[in-house]
Amino acid sequence: MDIKSGTEILRQDPKIQTTVYHDREICPEGLQPFLYQTAKGTLIVQCQTPGQAKNSRRVNYPADRKTYISWDDGENFERFIFEEGRDVPFFEAGSLTLADGRFFFMDNYVVSDPEEPKEHAIGESWWTTDEFKTLTGPVYNRFYLPDIDFYCSSDDAGRTSAQGSTQLHRSMVQLPNGDILATIYGHFLEDKAPASYEPHMMKTRSWIVASSDGGKTFETRSVIAVDDGIGTEGFGEPAMVRISHGPHEGRLLCVMRTGRDLYEAHSDDDGYTWSVFRCMHFDGIDIYDINKWRDRFEGKYENVNVHRRSLSGAFVDPDLLEMKNGLIVLSFGVRIPAQLNWKDPTIPNNGVYCAISADGGETWSHLIRIMGGKLTTHYTSVREARNGDILFAYDVGAWGSKDRGGRMCRIKVEYENH
Repeated sequence: MDIKSGTEILRQDPKIQTTVYHDREICPEGLQPFLYQTAKGTLIVQCQTPGQAKNSRRVNYPADRKTYISWDDGENFERFIFEEGRDVPFFEAGSLTLADGRFFFMDNYVVSDPEEPKEHAIGESWWTTDEFKTLTGPVYNRFYLPDIDFYCSSDDAGRTSAQGSTQLHRSMVQLPNGDILATIYGHFLEDKAPASYEPHMMKTRSWIVASSDGGKTFETRSVIAVDDGIGTEGFGEPAMVRISHGPHEGRLLCVMRTGRDLYEAHSDDDGYTWSVFRCMHFDGIDIYDINKWRDRFEGKYENVNVHRRSLSGAFVDPDLLEMKNGLIVLSFGVRIPAQLNWKDPTIPNNGVYCAISADGGETWSHLIRIMGGKLTTHYTSVREARNGDILFAYDVGAWGSKDRGGRMCRIKVEYENH
């Protein structure tokens, strides 16, 4: 077994044994991998790659994107071409194998409907019934989003070109009654609190949209979390999973980024109402313990925007997975400091992590730092291999780096659940 070097267990659950191994590149020059999986185990990974988007879509992420497919449980990945000369759909919205067998996915940008711009929006979806041998789409989905404000904010890069849209993100779930739920974040009309590091960006909220017609139309079901005073970005980049084991069977668990800490909330009534959100804490990680790295940064980067010179860290873009054995897996990144890590990434806890819960997300009793002290965008993604391993996707390098690439390692898990 090719054991991955540089990993460290920060919290050990005596009932859980893990081994991290078989680390390799899966997306050449790729950053911020999003990993998805069909019910039959076909893996799809999408990364940002060097070069600019072709701007063939109404709203597009500025970087080029490439998609790779694995039909052999992640051993090999092959480039997948949607259509030569056009930008690919942005898989950040998530995917789902529907009850009828279709593997369904949507582009993450939902854009205002030019005919009914105040409350209505249009999205794009695709599906495959043959494990990505062929695709059907794009098919246009309609969204009813009362109170939405499409135009109050730029994105976190300061681009006003993203105005006129909001973003689906990361997760879709099909309930036993057939309803499809999807996580989304953006702005309602009352969301006017500015993000601290980008003057044209307003803090976001996270909410749920639901479809009862197989994904043709969606409407707002409930708000998961909003609070002007939390974090630097508000509640964004939500990841959600529906628990199917144990005392919390049927619970929806959602973890969100705020620009500082991660927060979680849960719903026990199919997403109609949510618990009060709570801040998450992880043994061995304190993003506010700036005295441990103050000397490394203080007073050295006066040319950096004052709002970006904070020495506090930040948790980044969570992903969630329920394993077949009932364990809940959470992946995330930690930036230390939140912005100045791009100047010096060598703080050991600046890196990517995998946390495991044996009690449905109540506590995170096993924590692994997969990689620390190296340049990364801190975006991660997790799925379960056919043999029960955790497939953990992450990246090395950053924008402008010569040595960069999307990678994946496997985490062997032994669990004594009796």
